[in-house]
Amino acid sequence: MLDVGSGVGAFLRLVDERGGEPHGIDASSSLIAFARSRLPGADLRVGEMEQLPWHDNAFDLVTGFNSFFFAND
Repeated sequence: MLDVGSGVGAFLRLVDERGGEPHGIDASSSLIAFARSRLPGADLRVGEMEQLPWHDNAFDLVTGFNSFFFAND
């Protein structure tokens, strides 16, 4: 599952605790760094939501709590 605008990884932590495969992207390197300290096994990346570094259809679920309204397009 991918969380766009994952921030400190709060939702991804829930995913991880339930056996899911957490992936996250956020524009803030400091928030991703903090999330990595909480979720060392997660695939967490710094980047823009308009240019996701994963292949299309790579995820069964994509979330974006309080993030999509920041998109330029």
